Amino acid sequence: MNSSFSLQTRRIQKHALALSHSRASLSQWVMLAACLMAPGVFAQTLKDAMAGALSIDPSLRSASYNRDASAENVAQARARLLPQVSLQGSDQKLTQTTTQDTLLGPNSRTFSGPSKNYQMSLRQALIRPRDVAGLDAARAQKENGELRYQTELADSRLRAAGVWLDVLAAQQTLQAYTQTLDPYERAAEQEQNRFKGGEGTRDSVLEARAQLESARAMVADSRQGLLAKQAAFKLATGLPFEPMGKVSLPQIKRSFLNALDKQQLWERISQTSSDILASRAIEKVQQSRLKQSDYDHYPTMDLVASYNQAQNDATSTQGIRYQNKQVGVQFSVPIYSGGAITSAQRQQLAVYEASVADRQSLELRIEQDYQNVWASQQSQVERIAAGEMLLEASLDQLTGAKKALALGLKTWGEVAQAQSAVARRTADQVNNLITLYKTQLRLLRMLPAQDPYWEQWTELFHAESVKVSTAR
Repeated sequence: MNSSFSLQTRRIQKHALALSHSRASLSQWVMLAACLMAPGVFAQTLKDAMAGALSIDPSLRSASYNRDASAENVAQARARLLPQVSLQGSDQKLTQTTTQDTLLGPNSRTFSGPSKNYQMSLRQALIRPRDVAGLDAARAQKENGELRYQTELADSRLRAAGVWLDVLAAQQTLQAYTQTLDPYERAAEQEQNRFKGGEGTRDSVLEARAQLESARAMVADSRQGLLAKQAAFKLATGLPFEPMGKVSLPQIKRSFLNALDKQQLWERISQTSSDILASRAIEKVQQSRLKQSDYDHYPTMDLVASYNQAQNDATSTQGIRYQNKQVGVQFSVPIYSGGAITSAQRQQLAVYEASVADRQSLELRIEQDYQNVWASQQSQVERIAAGEMLLEASLDQLTGAKKALALGLKTWGEVAQAQSAVARRTADQVNNLITLYKTQLRLLRMLPAQDPYWEQWTELFHAESVKVSTAR
């Protein structure tokens, strides 16, 4: 019996020694974490993050090049309707021998001299319905390229704002869980002292130790989460992470987006959404191409003119210089092409109808997404209000537990539990805020990148994040 008790005592003393060493190393770690968070802020503002993302985003760069390429379609299509002028010529030395058979025998003659031929020609389209429709298609392609660029611009801003918010949220969560370490350490030490004094039990010592390890695990997990968010931030923005900074997670429970009329906002989205307008531009392209296939049955007419100057360019003109001037029209009337034109018409009609269906499907999908996102935004506001009440209740319980501890009515273990509840509800509230902010970003994503709401939202969150950090 005595040997069993001695064994248990040695185990507890071993735990106490390990606790003492771990507390020393943990203190160093906490100091490092405190420097890392400082407290819960970092240098890059929302505007910095967006500017950085726009400067390195390969998707945005690709969209920019595609936009420029699409714009060139207009110049190429317009060129088919503009005058076409060409100059061609040749300048050679000609040596020619001609032989004529006669009754008296072959009669040969040799000519040697320069052979020249220069021609300038002009062609101007007069009746080209297919090329006119092609110019309309090219303009729609240019419009689509610009709208696709605006879509990528909005996506780039959304990604930058998302990783920026994630870093701020991860820092605040880490800070909340770090604050639980001190009370859990004190609780473990208190239980060890009580056991040594004969008041506690071995189970209570081990339980306090386990709770401390659990708190450390939560801090370590939060820290790894922060490191992952920092890495994602650097990849998305190209900016190095600078922990000692000037911004912190904004506390905006309601923004101007919450106050907007639901139907009016949807009408704004349906009329200006880059995705919807791009689908309509594609529909215009296919409609113009359908007209082109119809115009393949139509005759065409061009004005043609040419000026030709030549010397010794043929056997019949040896030793002669001459000039030709021609002006007139050239026309073409399609009569029969084996059914290819009619087949092309049917094919293009099917492609056009598919583009109409695609546009309608996209509009329906965006409207459904809008309804869900709007509802999520409104419900998230209620969750944040409820989360605030829960957090305030936890803070009151923590305050009460500390007062009771000072009076000797509660233990450090109970204070640690109260502090842990505050940390959990703080993390929940941070997640609620981040969910609300990202929901609002999804609403903004439905609007074009040049919409004033984008700038208004950015200015609001930029100012509030700096204000929160300054207040701290």
